Amino acid sequence: MCSVTWTHPRPGELVLCFNRDEKHTRPAGLPPCVWDAGGFLAPRDASGGGTWLAVRRDGAVMALLNHYPAGFTPAMSSPTRGLLIPALSATDEKITSALLHQHISAGINPFRLLCLMPQEQSAVVFTWDGTSLMRRRLAPRTIGMLTSSSWNTAAVVTSRHAIFRRWLKTHAHPTLTELEAFHRETRHIHGPAWAVCMSRDDARTVSLDTLHLHEGRSFMAHHPRPQGVTGFVHETHRAEMRLTLTS
Repeated sequence: MCSVTWTHPRPGELVLCFNRDEKHTRPAGLPPCVWDAGGFLAPRDASGGGTWLAVRRDGAVMALLNHYPAGFTPAMSSPTRGLLIPALSATDEKITSALLHQHISAGINPFRLLCLMPQEQSAVVFTWDGTSLMRRRLAPRTIGMLTSSSWNTAAVVTSRHAIFRRWLKTHAHPTLTELEAFHRETRHIHGPAWAVCMSRDDARTVSLDTLHLHEGRSFMAHHPRPQGVTGFVHETHRAEMRLTLTS
């Protein structure tokens, strides 16, 4: 469960929004900061110690979503997927299938990892289906979306992508503010479980994180959404980090 969208307004610039969806029983995530181990900017999962979104000092951005392949039953007790990003952020190596394989623990549940390198105009999605790792290169400087849902997976994912494509027809060059507004939408013709900012009896979108890479700096903001609240609270946690980009 989660949704991420991104765009490149100008060469070397990146705007990204991430809705994190979790069970009501999971503790609220911690706001973004520069982690001492490895020196990367990311929010933190209060229970697993990992993260779902990070930017390294070299400008590499990673966003992690759960994956629900048809016929796969996730293990109730498995290594946390959120530790993948800190492991990959603690190095300045290029993120490749071989490097990612080194950090995939036995029994880890399926996931998709979006890797963006704005300086190189590079975008790759790695998909782990529980047994094998696949790599898909995206067109450079695309406006993109990835989304997942543990409930009614195929229908919900298809619907959200269709909504995003329609939205792009009137937002061909979206700003950060416009992408944020898309991620705050709680309405859907079939009900709130289908929305990008979703709500179900057992789960909800718990936070919206935004990331802006621009002129050698990364800016991240964290907007929490407590249980029982329709939208995100006004309180916002912000952090920034200087990048060490090479020409």
